[in-house]
Amino acid sequence: MQRNHRTPEGAELGIELARLCDNSEPAARLRVPELPPRCASCALRAGPHIPNGSPGTLLDVVKCVAESVPFMCHEPHRRDDYCSGWAILMLAKTDLEPVRMPWEFTV
Repeated sequence: MQRNHRTPEGAELGIELARLCDNSEPAARLRVPELPPRCASCALRAGPHIPNGSPGTLLDVVKCVAESVPFMCHEPHRRDDYCSGWAILMLAKTDLEPVRMPWEFTV
């Protein structure tokens, strides 16, 4: 098992994902007022804590949001709950039509 660790690239990604989550939170709370607050060490909360700078954790969150797969909270008292940051980003998603990429076109 590889332990999570902060990297400079992970910290940059963490800042941006936390910003997206911060900007999406007001609308998410209007839709689901009972949504629990993000943990102090949530991967989607900016700060010097490891989850917000760990590329492995942050890429797991991005993949889970993109694929609509649950991402669980890491706090021991909430282990059976969804991550609130993940839930905020899920509530911010819109149903967009897929984009056809140039290599998908027939000549």
